[in-house]
Amino acid sequence: MQGTTIYDLHGRLLRDTFGESLVDQDAFLVFVLFHSHRVVLAEPILTDRPGIVEVAADTQRGVSESLASMWPKTDRRSDMYYWYYSWNGDWRGYEHADNLTDAERERLAVLKRKLEGHAFVAWFEPED
Repeated sequence: MQGTTIYDLHGRLLRDTFGESLVDQDAFLVFVLFHSHRVVLAEPILTDRPGIVEVAADTQRGVSESLASMWPKTDRRSDMYYWYYSWNGDWRGYEHADNLTDAERERLAVLKRKLEGHAFVAWFEPED
């Protein structure tokens, strides 16, 4: 299994799973997942962290960088600040994340299952 670094794990999962096909609303739901759940890896694949099979939930800036890595540089979404400021601004960050609609929770579950289908991932686990 080809490895990746801890710094690119979330971006790699996104690019491999969704390519450039993730719409912004789904991206914000993935933001919630990556920011609140640790990744339990199927096996140790991190080239810079041998033996590690759990990766903690990512920071807002880390998730923003991962999302930005999905789009070509000509797209405004390729700037991590687009995601960071949109999350904390229009999307209302934690306020929205803590009050997802039923439809958003269902969609988040679908996106989570897709990401758990990646060969690197065993599952996502909520952090305390």
